[in-house]
Amino acid sequence: MLAQSVAQREKLKDMMATAFTATELDAVKFAKEFDDALLEYEQAIDAVIDKVDAEVLTEGHPGSGAQRLRSG
Repeated sequence: MLAQSVAQREKLKDMMATAFTATELDAVKFAKEFDDALLEYEQAIDAVIDKVDAEVLTEGHPGSGAQRLRSG
């Protein structure tokens, strides 16, 4: 999941670099593609946050590694 967010961030970075160095740019097309890429990046980051939240919420659950460490 984290790798996907990094890939999406790199895609956004590359798109911005291209926008600033291109001799011609279709602004409408760029805006649409950038919005789509930004949404994909946000979804990837949300997935990472959701995964971490789930891990934190189950940390004290009996049988989890954290619980075994505390009792051992």
